[in-house]
Amino acid sequence: WVPAKAATKGYLMLDGNLNTVLYIRNVRVEHTPDNHEPQTKEMMNDTIQYALMKWCDELMEANEGRIKTFDVIDKALGTTVLDGVTYDGENVLDLKHSTDKIFWQDYLEEGNKTGSELYGATVSKVAKAAFEKHGGNAEELKFFVSETGLEKSQRLASLKYWMKTWEDNGAKIDGINGELNLTYSEDATKQSANETMVDNLFDNLAATKKLIRFSNFDIKYEDAEGASVTADKITKEQRQKLADFYAYVIKAYLKKIPSAQQAGLCKGNMFDTSKG
Repeated sequence: WVPAKAATKGYLMLDGNLNTVLYIRNVRVEHTPDNHEPQTKEMMNDTIQYALMKWCDELMEANEGRIKTFDVIDKALGTTVLDGVTYDGENVLDLKHSTDKIFWQDYLEEGNKTGSELYGATVSKVAKAAFEKHGGNAEELKFFVSETGLEKSQRLASLKYWMKTWEDNGAKIDGINGELNLTYSEDATKQSANETMVDNLFDNLAATKKLIRFSNFDIKYEDAEGASVTADKITKEQRQKLADFYAYVIKAYLKKIPSAQQAGLCKGNMFDTSKG
């Protein structure tokens, strides 16, 4: 018997027929399935498709048509630029791909089309079918794509590129959901830039003609030197300035996003914390 490396310490007692008690230290248990050959690309694609259909079917069955909005994809953009691909004059960012995590688009494929191209179409088709199967009216179901950092022109252009790619492959995408994490600054120049950024973001999103929704809407407070003012230190006067900026953002949303495209603002935290 050879001790296993990197094993869990413990004792296993075995009773032999010679009335001898034998103790074995450092036992390592491994399992090798009967079918231990690596899956082919076709098998991996089938596995992902099955899991997606199963999850959507049971989700829609449990809600019986009550789900009317559905995030098709959440934060898909990566940081690597696609070689030779531009959109709206910007270099397009690729989607995230597997390192230590699993991303569905790495395993989906159909003919000569990659998973990145099929990502949005695959999810929206399966979710729509499950919605209809369990009593939902397909006309009422709205699909959103969620992303962060859309105030940056490259990220917005990249999202628009991928939405068009997915729609060209059969995806149903009704709206864009952006996380709205803002900062109020006591520095007048910085604050003017903050307000201009909000105005430009709303104008650019309105131009997509998609439904526009913002989640995790929060504003942090900075003093004139750029230091964060936490909730346990903020004064009444500072809180009023913060409230005024919240009002500015809400009014800008209502003014710049046409009413037919307004899908709502969702506050991030309903109570103050000492962290922001």
